[in-house]
Amino acid sequence: MFGERLREARTKKGLSQKELADIVNVTGSMITQIERGTKQATAPLIADLAAALDCTANDLIYGKPDKW
Repeated sequence: MFGERLREARTKKGLSQKELADIVNVTGSMITQIERGTKQATAPLIADLAAALDCTANDLIYGKPDKW
């Protein structure tokens, strides 16, 4: 699930939800909702999240083969 992969990448990078939200210019609650699966990220937001987390959009959408 996208939200789980996002949380895993974010924590591996050492960022709080608020810190990641500030980097990609959304609210902390938006990150929370995406991680919980109650909101979906748009394609531009996925690209911004991937850039902030030093991974690809495909990594977030489909998962990294070697995990994080």
